[in-house]
Amino acid sequence: MSDWFRQWADRHAAIFGLTSPQDLEMFAAWRGAFVSAGFTFSELNAATDWMVKQSAPEFRNEHLKMIQTFIRQRRDEQRRFEQQTAAPMGKSYCSLCGGTGMVVVPHPRFVIDGEWTMNSSYQPTAAVSCLCEVGKRIEQAQFNKERNQKLMSLGLYETRIPRGLWTALLHHKSKAAGANKKAEEATRAADKRGKVRKPAALAETEEAPAITGSDDDTPF
Repeated sequence: MSDWFRQWADRHAAIFGLTSPQDLEMFAAWRGAFVSAGFTFSELNAATDWMVKQSAPEFRNEHLKMIQTFIRQRRDEQRRFEQQTAAPMGKSYCSLCGGTGMVVVPHPRFVIDGEWTMNSSYQPTAAVSCLCEVGKRIEQAQFNKERNQKLMSLGLYETRIPRGLWTALLHHKSKAAGANKKAEEATRAADKRGKVRKPAALAETEEAPAITGSDDDTPF
């Protein structure tokens, strides 16, 4: 476990008496879920403090649900506060959608075992309604009465693909695109200095020069 998560886990375990070997395995599994969801040290400690004030859950599964629910509701409240404070200035601000009401995410059909797979030559995206007020209005307006379907919300999407995962996938794609763009720019700049020299014709008995080096050599 990472240090910050261990500190929280040790504190939560001490408060609620979760100290058995099975509890240690449980916390290790929680770590993966919480890190993927982007939960922070302060959020987890706030959830523990809140649970102390509530009636103590009888089952461990209730602990997990209460922690997740508390943090998500707290984030929703913070987002609504940001929107309310921005409204008097004539702005509609949301850190997720930027006020558009829609959030671009990796297409759920192509996220398999935590990996964003390719469709032909690209990684498909999808648009879901945001959790903010603008997003909720869009979701309601685009309800399909004939099919009894509505636009997928970010809340529903994140039950399948946690925020920590989909944001990391988008970040990785953006970083890869930036690196590819840099490589293309450097290649065009090199082309301006002259064409690539054609290799000299080899006799039938000749072979192309071999690349020398040991098996331990690391490229570049």
